Amino acid sequence: MPVSSSLLSSGSTTGEDTVMSTSSNSNNSVPRNTFPVLRYGRKELLSLCDKNYNVPEILPTFKEIFVEKVHLPFVLST
Repeated sequence: MPVSSSLLSSGSTTGEDTVMSTSSNSNNSVPRNTFPVLRYGRKELLSLCDKNYNVPEILPTFKEIFVEKVHLPFVLST
């Protein structure tokens, strides 16, 4: 069964042998430094914590993972 050269250059396999791609793509569509743009800051994460949050009713049935005492973030406990 003949394999086209386009399949070989994309890194696909033929039979038992793996063909490695040697072409490098230097024009990526994803920006290099996306972490600072997409991360949440301390204020945003702390605003999600609700001290009056009630535990879902089904959670205490899982004895292995359930902890009765809620551990709030340190910054909110002082």
